[in-house]
Amino acid sequence: MTPEGWRTGVLGDDVELASGQHVLAEECSVEPIGTPYLTGPSDFPDGRIIVSRYVRIPKVMCQKGDILLTIKGSGTGQFAVADEAYCISRQLAAIRPRRWNAGFISHILAASRVRLRADAAGLIPGLSRDDIFGIGLLIPPLPEQRKIAAILSSVDDAIEASQVVIDQLQVVKKAMMAELLTKGLPGRHKKFKQTEIGQVPEGWEVVTLANLCAPDGVQTGPFGSQLKASEYSPDGIPVVMPKDLIAGRISADTVARVPESRAQDLAHHRVLPGDVLFARRGDIGRCALVRSHERGWLCGTGCLRARPRKVVDSAFLATYFGHEIPIQWLNEHAVGQTMLNLNTEILGGVPVALPSMTEQVAIASAFQVVDERVQRESDSLVVLSKLKSALMSVLLTGEVRVRVDKDAAA
Repeated sequence: MTPEGWRTGVLGDDVELASGQHVLAEECSVEPIGTPYLTGPSDFPDGRIIVSRYVRIPKVMCQKGDILLTIKGSGTGQFAVADEAYCISRQLAAIRPRRWNAGFISHILAASRVRLRADAAGLIPGLSRDDIFGIGLLIPPLPEQRKIAAILSSVDDAIEASQVVIDQLQVVKKAMMAELLTKGLPGRHKKFKQTEIGQVPEGWEVVTLANLCAPDGVQTGPFGSQLKASEYSPDGIPVVMPKDLIAGRISADTVARVPESRAQDLAHHRVLPGDVLFARRGDIGRCALVRSHERGWLCGTGCLRARPRKVVDSAFLATYFGHEIPIQWLNEHAVGQTMLNLNTEILGGVPVALPSMTEQVAIASAFQVVDERVQRESDSLVVLSKLKSALMSVLLTGEVRVRVDKDAAA
């Protein structure tokens, strides 16, 4: 049932569409000379436009405020709002409302993204002009369009603000790693020595991970033949896979589970607080520290488990493996052709620059402050994203009506 005052229609009832054109590579430059050129969704990975190419003689131009929709390739359906005029490639189309509110239309496209991707299915995904013009929508009066767009955009602004904070904190953390994990706490060390992994404070040791663990402290998770996907269940004991190792923590929202009876058969792969889990293949260097509430979970297929002895602080060790030095070492020593793989011997052989226990704890504590702030912002992002989804479902359908000020309606 159409809400009172609204009408049904399709996008083609109002918008203009400008399809981009290909620009030859020899006519492009990474130097900021000429007109900014957008080639596809890689230039707006999270909706924010990042210019990396320029053209001397532009072909198809979008205008500021146009909605740039990806119409070809694997990113079909992704879009961004142009914050200035750009030259656009054939992978993009510029949607320009004539009478309707552009912000409202951009939220309609966001709500239609799943359907757009389905319409684009094929060997080479793509959307035609008819696909775009045929997008159905409910059309409220223009003042309501503006109000709905303003509400949803305010949530987008909050989401972007949280993401900016996370990005800034990651930059800070990277700088801290370069300083604290190679030079130690500020002002503490005056003399340094050259080692196989570079310069470190004179009082630090460089030891292998295996030397920091018990004889059987570095172990692999079960192989695929030992734990099959068909054995997973909605409830039971969590099984940690590489995909669950996110930003130094285990994502409880994504872990698979197995019944307790099956977990007992795999008791050798249970983890304890202080263990560090590593991705065994693919994204080498991804790891996470096992927390107290994760006791008894299972180290899953595709992961390796390191169980440190008391000579090293587990939080420091997990932090250390976020640094580029051990990641580079692991990538250089990993095996495999199409996908890099680690085994217990390779992981156990990675060198670790080890300060005193007191300094380890102090360094880990400094990173914990940053990580906790990142986690708070990440939690906020999840809440805001759910709020945005809920608001879209009721505002764009007219299930919940917005109140329009008399001045805005005039």
